[in-house]
Amino acid sequence: MELSNWFKGFEKGIAQLSPEQRSVFFAECGKNCVKGGTLSVYQKLYEDAKGDMDVFFEMANDLPGVKGEVVEKGRVYRLVFLECTCELCKKGYVTTPLLCECSRQSVMYSMQSLWKGKNFTVTLCHSILGGGADCEMRIEVEKKLKKMKTLKLITLTAALLMTFSALAQNQNLVGHITDENGEPMPFVNVMLLSLPDSSFVQGTVTDEQGSFLLPTDKKDGLLKVSCVGYQTQYAKPTNGLTIQMMMDAQLLGEVVVKSQLPQTRLTGNSMITTIQGSVLEDSGTAQEMLTKVPGMTGSEDGLEVLGKGSPIIYINGRLMRDDSELRRLRSDDIRDVEVINNPGAQYDATVRAVVRVRTKKQQGDGLSLDLNLTDDQDLQYGCNTPRGKLGLNYRKNGVDVFGSVYYRHTDYRQYSSLEEIANTTKVFRQAGPYTMTWKNDQLVIPLAPTGKSPTIILWASVPT
Repeated sequence: MELSNWFKGFEKGIAQLSPEQRSVFFAECGKNCVKGGTLSVYQKLYEDAKGDMDVFFEMANDLPGVKGEVVEKGRVYRLVFLECTCELCKKGYVTTPLLCECSRQSVMYSMQSLWKGKNFTVTLCHSILGGGADCEMRIEVEKKLKKMKTLKLITLTAALLMTFSALAQNQNLVGHITDENGEPMPFVNVMLLSLPDSSFVQGTVTDEQGSFLLPTDKKDGLLKVSCVGYQTQYAKPTNGLTIQMMMDAQLLGEVVVKSQLPQTRLTGNSMITTIQGSVLEDSGTAQEMLTKVPGMTGSEDGLEVLGKGSPIIYINGRLMRDDSELRRLRSDDIRDVEVINNPGAQYDATVRAVVRVRTKKQQGDGLSLDLNLTDDQDLQYGCNTPRGKLGLNYRKNGVDVFGSVYYRHTDYRQYSSLEEIANTTKVFRQAGPYTMTWKNDQLVIPLAPTGKSPTIILWASVPT
């Protein structure tokens, strides 16, 4: 039996446990994990700080991949881990954010081992497995309560537990997505929308076991679940929700085999979706295709990576600087798309997400031509937008010289009415529609004989 298959069952099992049950389960796991090496590092830091808790967390900044902060001296601290250090995650055995309870328990055990006699509360603020840029823990030293009767102490403890439980439920929305046969569905887009305008609030992607975790404190709204080849589902956001997806009957009429649905795989901190040979090949443009890739969505501001915002985009290793490139690139020319949720040190610190588009390797030498004509019409407002693109490519010995001409004509009409009433012995009324028309012609000529893409735009707007 493959070890990875065992861990798939393990993830399904812990997903069925309540938060309290997972806490008990991972307490021993976290203890044994930290004894394997991390505790000795903390003990050395404790000795160097001479037991001073404030100094300990300030010195934690000297540890590789760790940031420490004193939030409130003597009581509240913060630990940030820039990378996920769990070996199970590094080897790809476990991907569910529920495993982060083990890390929380290990930090709890470490604190109580160093400062015996003190009680700590450790809160997981966010994690890399949950879609965060890093893993953040908040550590609080519990205040000692003196001269308090046992009954009052029990009552207060119960109230605190209920408060922390409510906060945990408000901060994280956990659920599970299955297909029509009840099997877990990985890489499904899950988005929380606000009401009544359905604007985007937060989003994530299900892991390989079909589980998702949305970090949000929003109590209401609408949950939207979408995946290529399946009907989009909407549900009220509720913790522990299980949503069953159904195949799209219209798509089934066009796609004979399920294998033509896009395949996605995890590779470290990224997801790679194969476009070639899948139904996403027929999306039209690269812009339209990317809105359907797992982990991505489209908005009024452009493309977004769920939970991260606007990404930087590379096409065949070249940084894209003009958004119109995606509208000119055909989806059937694309081999695969890689979505990187946690960019490494090779990217600027301000970069929150990266999308890498790789095209098919074209074969043979010679001249090729590509003609694409479209027309958008709005019958209600009289908007008419025909577009045309002519592309030329010459290839010789693996070197491409290419260029294209893009034309767009936009025709808008604004309707207004004028009504005049004159009060005399007889009522005189004159009413009539008046039309104002705007025309806009745009010619875009991107030329790239050396692999670059300078753009020349000529346009004119003439009211008639």
